[in-house]
Amino acid sequence: MPIVYSRSEILACRPRQCPKLSLSLHSYRLLRLRCLLTRLRTSRSVKRRRRVGTRFCLINTGSVVNKLESFTTVFSDHSPDVVALTETWLTHDNGDQILSTMVPGGFSFIQVPRPSSRRGGGVAVVFKSTIAATLVADSQAYDSFEHIDVRLKFGTRTLRLLVVYRPPRCSESDFLRDFSLVLEILLVTRDDVLIVADFNLHVD
Repeated sequence: MPIVYSRSEILACRPRQCPKLSLSLHSYRLLRLRCLLTRLRTSRSVKRRRRVGTRFCLINTGSVVNKLESFTTVFSDHSPDVVALTETWLTHDNGDQILSTMVPGGFSFIQVPRPSSRRGGGVAVVFKSTIAATLVADSQAYDSFEHIDVRLKFGTRTLRLLVVYRPPRCSESDFLRDFSLVLEILLVTRDDVLIVADFNLHVD
């Protein structure tokens, strides 16, 4: 007879404290991550009055400098309000200068280059200048993934936008552990939350 655990029981347990749950540490973290994502999604599922939506777009640029034509085409063809970028390959020295020449008129941006000197990585958010955006200053840095955490204000509404990029070389188990901590933090925020990401992670 199979043993069935509720979501709350899985979230509350630890692998060593739950001997009947025969899961590897990696499987446990993956299962726990799924539960946290479900909790985050269902906690926001309040019926709202239908309104005109905001257009969001996520692009893995793989060096935004080398994708100038594709980058500008997104704005001309899809008219987005907010564009999240991963793998910008920008640096602390030239990132702001390069993006300022690429971003169309009427748009602003916030970018976070890869913290190390290694080539690649980097995340950014490009948004219409009519949208008030602030970088969440107390957002913790993690070794297993790169991210940018931004609050976007649309009139009286505030959206917490999290853009995540996990480099393939980073440990999956470390990522699942660290990202679960991020989700736990987001669960208590009063803002609406949108997570867009390039996880480089296969989930069945």
